[in-house]
Amino acid sequence: MGLGAQHVVAMFGATFLVPTITGFPVTATLFFSGLGTILFLVLTQNRLPSYLGSLLAFLASIGAVAGGWQAEVRAGVGC
Repeated sequence: MGLGAQHVVAMFGATFLVPTITGFPVTATLFFSGLGTILFLVLTQNRLPSYLGSLLAFLASIGAVAGGWQAEVRAGVGC
């Protein structure tokens, strides 16, 4: 029971919090994490149970890329 609750908390953070912070659609994140999980289970022949979702580790990179891109657009560099 405790491990199931821990998994729900970890999955919530990875699947709902990251898209909310980055502005990505949550529905797209759910779709592609489900697709990735199914593909992973098929390729490993279900020998290694896993859930594949988004990572909080990429938030800094996304912020840096998005911030740099927005600054270039404001300056007219990318136009």
